[in-house]
Amino acid sequence: MTTTVPETTVPHTWADVEVNLAKELPGYEPRIPQQVLAISIEEALTEGQHLLAQAGCGTGKSIGGTVPMILAAIQQNSRVVVATATKALQEQYAVKDLPFLQEKSGIPFTWALVKGRSNYVCMAKLAGDDMERHPVALAVREDLDADPDHDCARENSATEIDDMSWGKLSSTSNECPGKSECPFGAVCKAEAVKERGQQVDVVITNQAMLMTDVAIREKTRDREQGPVAMLGDYDKVLFDEGHELPEYAMNALGKDISGMGLAITVRDVISFAALHGTDLSHRGESMGVIADKLNDLLLPLGGEAVTLAWFAENYEPFAEVMELFKLLRLDLQSLEIRNEADKENARRKILLTKVASAMATLEELLISEDADRVRWVETYEVRGDQRWRMKVAPVQVGPWLQANLWPFVTAVIMSATLSAGVNPDGSKDFSYIERTLGLYGARSVDVGTPFDFGKQALMFVPGQTIPNPKDRAAWMAWSVGATLELIDQAKGGALLLFTSRTAMKEAYENLSERLEDRGLTALMQGDGRTNKELARIFKEDTHSVLFALKSFFVGVDVPGEACRLVIIDKLPFPVPSDPIFAARSLAEERAGRRPFSTLSIPMMTLTLEQGVGRLIRTKEDRGVVAIMDSRLSSTPYGRSIVKALPDFPTTTQLSHVGEFFAGKSFGR
Repeated sequence: MTTTVPETTVPHTWADVEVNLAKELPGYEPRIPQQVLAISIEEALTEGQHLLAQAGCGTGKSIGGTVPMILAAIQQNSRVVVATATKALQEQYAVKDLPFLQEKSGIPFTWALVKGRSNYVCMAKLAGDDMERHPVALAVREDLDADPDHDCARENSATEIDDMSWGKLSSTSNECPGKSECPFGAVCKAEAVKERGQQVDVVITNQAMLMTDVAIREKTRDREQGPVAMLGDYDKVLFDEGHELPEYAMNALGKDISGMGLAITVRDVISFAALHGTDLSHRGESMGVIADKLNDLLLPLGGEAVTLAWFAENYEPFAEVMELFKLLRLDLQSLEIRNEADKENARRKILLTKVASAMATLEELLISEDADRVRWVETYEVRGDQRWRMKVAPVQVGPWLQANLWPFVTAVIMSATLSAGVNPDGSKDFSYIERTLGLYGARSVDVGTPFDFGKQALMFVPGQTIPNPKDRAAWMAWSVGATLELIDQAKGGALLLFTSRTAMKEAYENLSERLEDRGLTALMQGDGRTNKELARIFKEDTHSVLFALKSFFVGVDVPGEACRLVIIDKLPFPVPSDPIFAARSLAEERAGRRPFSTLSIPMMTLTLEQGVGRLIRTKEDRGVVAIMDSRLSSTPYGRSIVKALPDFPTTTQLSHVGEFFAGKSFGR
């Protein structure tokens, strides 16, 4: 992106930028939480310290967070990476925030949006014979004919591209042999975007891409020519939606392999060899025999963790897969390409990379230490057939980040939900995220909220006499009636968030007909419509009730009257049998800590904070949050969780909800 310098004073601080914004924008009003955020970041950057910054909805954190990072980068002749968790926020930075700052702030800077390789068309795949007459491939070629510099990103195509077609046209890191090894490297669209990104002051990317960059740097740090740096050199990082960082770090370090994936790779190699006159059908027969053994072994283990000792006892089929893939690699290497050498060699290298990636994952599954990694089996269904997927991931990501990221950058971790409790002095407790990220000694700040929760919101928590969810029958009888009463008082506009699919379906069955009888629209996640479609209907129909799961706890922005009631069915305890949670609990015990206090409660608190945060999105919003779990009032840990949530007035009386919707304020 080109630099634009407005006719204003070139700023050096956030205060200078605010002066420019006031000149450029009639009626500009400073926001105190945004000022606190920006000044805290300036101070942290000056001291070279990492910062954990909690900034709620309405703060203006994308501008307040980005400006001091850009100013420091420009002044120090360095570069900054802004990494988001979601594509929606990434697009907000690229389409709205950074163009706005270029036009209005007076800061002379350049920026670029850089996404992962799978977001762009693979030119080697586009040249494949199977793509010669494919309608989507034809549309992509039309885009390129009209504009040879078209980036070939999926969302920038003039044609809607379905997932199956995109999988045939794009390349993942498990397939791409790299620019220097691919005959189409010189015209690779992903590489072109990456190279442009290395020339600018500010890179907008996602956390997955940044974590992959850090992982590749680690693996290539000892190269004579220096480490591979997908995003170029940078020494400042802003993580927006930073509460998601642990998961993205774990995904970057984790690997997975599936029976279907192995079979597809073998099939693709056999098909490619057949095109060049070599019959490898016997490899497919071998894979079929091995697949039966693996299915018998792994399908009964869905949801269970497996150890090195288990692999030692069941080593044979995995060794057979490894041997088969070694043979496939030799087959590909010795294959004589008949024609169109560049195009066919590109396909061969893609297949060689897929084979090598599968072998590397198998090796990690077989040799990584139990104390460092957790392995587990997942099962899923495809057209009525049960399939398996085996995963391996680190138990903790903090030590890896401590070794490979924090010493090399100054980082700001920014989110509406970072603290998971309250300290004795009343300040927010950031110890859980510090420990999870290995970010000890970082500064922390909670910048507050621009909203008046005393007037805008009310929280309902059941009193101590209400049945505990452990007494399921009694609690369900109360919960169904109380939920219906809450919805009646709100007259719809209700987002119902559940901790399990079973609970959601049961509530929907109990309530949907009664809601429809009241003229309300009942929607349920998983009813055949996408989450995006459900969110759209919920926004447009102000008398709808949406039954939803954890994916609606975060990232759903429904301002205004459409969402005036949020109901959370019960405390979202982590599932004890979840392999990663179980491994982390064991690690906490070995460190002399109580997992319930140091893991379960913080995880629950953060999830509840995210769910509660769906309610108040603007200064005009008004509504009620109800958490239907009496343990919040009857247990010490429940009362501590309530203190950590947004500072809503709280009641145990359902009648107060009706009074609130009638206009009464319960502000302290």
